[in-house]
Amino acid sequence: MDIESLFADIAKKIEVINPSIDDESMLYHYTNSEALLSILKNNEIWLTQKEFMNDIYEKSYANRLLREEYIGIFKEKGEEQFEKYQDRMLPTFNKLYIFSLSLENDLISQWSYYGGTDGYSIAFRAGDLKRFFSGMGYSLTSGPVIYDEALQRSILAKFIKFLKEYEIKKDAVEESQYLSTIERVEHMMHAFYYLMKQPNNYSEKEYRFSLQTNGHLNFRSVKGIITPYAIVKKETSLVPIATITIGPRIVDEAAIDGLQQYLEYLNREIAVNRSVMRTR
Repeated sequence: MDIESLFADIAKKIEVINPSIDDESMLYHYTNSEALLSILKNNEIWLTQKEFMNDIYEKSYANRLLREEYIGIFKEKGEEQFEKYQDRMLPTFNKLYIFSLSLENDLISQWSYYGGTDGYSIAFRAGDLKRFFSGMGYSLTSGPVIYDEALQRSILAKFIKFLKEYEIKKDAVEESQYLSTIERVEHMMHAFYYLMKQPNNYSEKEYRFSLQTNGHLNFRSVKGIITPYAIVKKETSLVPIATITIGPRIVDEAAIDGLQQYLEYLNREIAVNRSVMRTR
C-alpha cells in the first residue's frame, strides 16, 4: 500500500462513524460570558496548548492504546519502537494548540459543564472558521474527535503496520524519499493521536482545530494552573460568528437585551437565540 492509499483508507474508516462536514456545516463553541466578550471585543480566538486541555486522562489514554498497538505489531521490539516514535515527535507535542467545538448545538452535557449561571454557545460555519484560521504561516489540521476504541486501534494499527512494512523497503528507495514518507506518516499519526478520546466522552461530539506554531506564546490562569495558549487574530477580517445561543442557566431576560445592545455597539449583525433546554 502506498502512502496516499493509506490516508484514503483511514479517511474512509473515519467517515463510517463520523461523516465529514462541508463548509456550510455548523460548529459550536461552548464557553462562558467572559470568553464571549473577549472574542467579540478583541476580535480574536484563543487556542489552548494540547497538554492543558480539560480532560487530564486524554493523553494517558491515547498513549496506552498507541503503546499496545506498537507492541502488538512489533512484538519484542514494540516498546523500543514506541519510545523512538515518542522521542521523534516530542518536539511537536508542546507546539500544538486546540480550539474545541461541538458538532451539535444546545447539548445538555455541555451546558452542565459550565455550571453556575453562565454558558453561551457560539456557532460558526466550518468554511468560515477554516478561512479565518488559514494563511497565518502555521500548520493547521481539523477533524472530529474519535471515541470508538475499536476504530482508534484499527487506525493506529494501519499506521504502525505501514511504518513496519516500509522499514523493510528502506534499502530499495532513495534515502530522501524514505525519510520524507516516514515523516508524513508519523505526522499524520500524530494528528490522529490528538483526535482520540475515551468512549465515555462521546456526548461532547467534539470537533477540533489543531494549530502548530513556533510563534509567541501567551499565558493565563485556568483553575489555578498557569496555562499556555496561542492567539489567532486578523486585522482584516472579523471572527466569523454566525449565531450566539444563551445557555439555559441564564434565566434573566435582560441577557438577550444586553448582548444585542453590545452587538449593535460593535456594529455586528449576529442572531441571538435562547437554549430550548431547561435546567434547575
